[in-house]
Amino acid sequence: MPNPDFPVAAHRHHQDAQLLLADRRWPNADHLAGVAAECGLKAILLGYFGASLGNNSKPVWGQPAKPLGHVNHLWSELPLIISGRSASVFAALIAGPPPQPFASWDIADRYSDGNAITEQCAQEHLDMAKKIMELLEQAVLNGVVP
Repeated sequence: MPNPDFPVAAHRHHQDAQLLLADRRWPNADHLAGVAAECGLKAILLGYFGASLGNNSKPVWGQPAKPLGHVNHLWSELPLIISGRSASVFAALIAGPPPQPFASWDIADRYSDGNAITEQCAQEHLDMAKKIMELLEQAVLNGVVP
């Protein structure tokens, strides 16, 4: 398996989520907004905060190495991972509101009929994904994410 390219994947998923939201396809827009946020966060964690790619090319952090999961689980781990000089850049994002913006997002929703995913839900997740994308763009400008 080739090494993942989280920044490129984040941008691709974010762009597609925006198109799907504009087309009123809430479930798929919501799904890709969460995946975009997850990829963006993983790119930032790999660039700024010492996360690394494990043997299976999946991102890990800490000792012993702990896998970085999907955004709904990853978000609650961010305060444990993010520290040091760069932490202040992300403090406002992590502090909320809302305190856990992806609590209602689940990767398994891709298997659902989609009826429970509303426009508001998709828009909220896309709004947070946009904030993460802005942080990712800043990380690229700072030279810590390729």
